[in-house]
Amino acid sequence: MPDEGWPMVWSFHAIGVDAERHASADGPLRAFGRTLAIVVHCEGWPPAAAGEDGPIGWHAAGSAGYDVDGGEDGPICDPVKVREWYCYESCRVRGHCTNKTRGEGTCRYSHCLDDVAFVLEVLHHIRARIPVDDSRIFATGDSSGGILLHELAADHRSLGVFAAIAPICALPSNGFNRGTLDPRTRCLQLAGTKDGFVSAAANLKSEQSGRVDPTRSYGENRGWFWSSMDNTTDLWASQKGLVPRLEGGMSDLHPELGAAELRCRGWSADGSVERAELAECYFEEGHCFPGSHSRRLVWRFFGFEDPIAGVGLDGECGAVDGECAEPAYGAEATSGRRRWPAFAGRRSDVRHS
Repeated sequence: MPDEGWPMVWSFHAIGVDAERHASADGPLRAFGRTLAIVVHCEGWPPAAAGEDGPIGWHAAGSAGYDVDGGEDGPICDPVKVREWYCYESCRVRGHCTNKTRGEGTCRYSHCLDDVAFVLEVLHHIRARIPVDDSRIFATGDSSGGILLHELAADHRSLGVFAAIAPICALPSNGFNRGTLDPRTRCLQLAGTKDGFVSAAANLKSEQSGRVDPTRSYGENRGWFWSSMDNTTDLWASQKGLVPRLEGGMSDLHPELGAAELRCRGWSADGSVERAELAECYFEEGHCFPGSHSRRLVWRFFGFEDPIAGVGLDGECGAVDGECAEPAYGAEATSGRRRWPAFAGRRSDVRHS
């Protein structure tokens, strides 16, 4: 065990993919978790045993609807385009929806439980059992799991917890771009240029000017509105005191691992993505399909060396019609038979409020 305690890496699953399946497909867990870090795969809500119709996921950054979470720019979707939605029990009992809700009331894609409180309780649960290096707690997440990272960065209860985050195919819902409360937190965002679910590029015209609104994007596959990548990154840059991109503060960055398929830019003293204060990288794929080079880059961004030689890194979440498909690997990473320190956050282990 390291003298300062174990570093910790959280990896949050996408909507519809539970913790065990995500862990079994998470290449970096298989590659370096055995010797270098505590790797945490928490499970969202609802589990299959809850008997709800909606898919498992996370409540974060506007996902439960602008009326629930205090959005600043109206509904988070085009209700005509969004054909599949669910009134989760936690939202129904709070009076936010019913199964007969129509129109703007259908603009929600998660439960209404407090996932920030859940994550912090899991952290407390682990700290009570394993020595943790509090200066080296990191988090990444795919899609809904990445959106949770934006919520954790902006919530005062998790202030100072995470040294760095890396959301993948994940942006705050439109009206919920709140950046970070801790300017020390480093951030690497990864997005697919062909993502039709969480679109990174601003692509909505302003009703007043007729020009593209640089702050908003629209996922044409499913009809959801997002804070654009530029808008999201620019707020982080301002909060971190970095020179704005319009004043030449942002520059092209180059991954040291030589990933030719990644196009990156941001703020870095040495021009590398790995040691950037704030960066965004694009890959030529769709939603939640970043490839192994992107996964490796995330772990190097967190300060770890390359994964163990001979261990595969191809576990990833494949894109099927704008959603994440079931990972291809068998369930094994959270079985308890492995020798590396790992923790699968299940609702039976930690109470969810």
